[in-house]
Amino acid sequence: MYYNGGVTVSDKTQNTPWKIVDVLIATGFSLILIFVGVWFLLPWLRASTPMGWIFSVLIQCIVVIPVIWCVIKLKYGLSWRSLGFRRFGWWDGIMGILCGIGLFIIAQWIGWLLAELGLVNNGSSPILRWVGRWEPGIFSLLLLALGLFGPLWEEIYFRGFLYPALRERWGHGVGEMLSVTLFTLAHVEMFPAAFIIFLMGLILTEIYRWTGSISVVILAHGVHNLLTLWVLILIKGAR
Repeated sequence: MYYNGGVTVSDKTQNTPWKIVDVLIATGFSLILIFVGVWFLLPWLRASTPMGWIFSVLIQCIVVIPVIWCVIKLKYGLSWRSLGFRRFGWWDGIMGILCGIGLFIIAQWIGWLLAELGLVNNGSSPILRWVGRWEPGIFSLLLLALGLFGPLWEEIYFRGFLYPALRERWGHGVGEMLSVTLFTLAHVEMFPAAFIIFLMGLILTEIYRWTGSISVVILAHGVHNLLTLWVLILIKGAR
């Protein structure tokens, strides 16, 4: 529980000991390692190709998560539970799937509305340009990147690590807005859909606060991504 403008608000997330400076150091170190990893891969993989994008997501995952672990475990002696991981039961699975479906419906409706107003282009997604041009093996890796690796590192970092530090420093409102804004900027390749991504970040943060489980949020994020991929395949097939 915390108080916002005199109103008691339910919040199942834990208070965290790590500070903004810890987040800044972890983020800077992660960016350096990601840059080095991508730089080594660039001669073989172009970022504009499916494999280039998939490997960039994989690099982010294998860099960011260990760096965060070093902060919470080696510096503060905490476990993964401090990031919102807990025993995952069948009810958590149902909540994650339902939240993902709901998130998908909201995002699709907002996307349709913005497209009708001429504010976004449904054909602007880089993934849409790849549909029909990948081999089965690449498609399987794409499913893993969208359904697991991407949601895993993004939710651990933005919801489990960054948001609590910002909230402890400036309160829930500012912490949520800042973390969601950075989450949106991290998807710069999807900038035409920035408003949808921002809204998605807000909803995911509220799911995290409501459930106190980062696993539920990761599942919801993955379900949303996979359903979105399915829609992109349908759009490509209809053209």
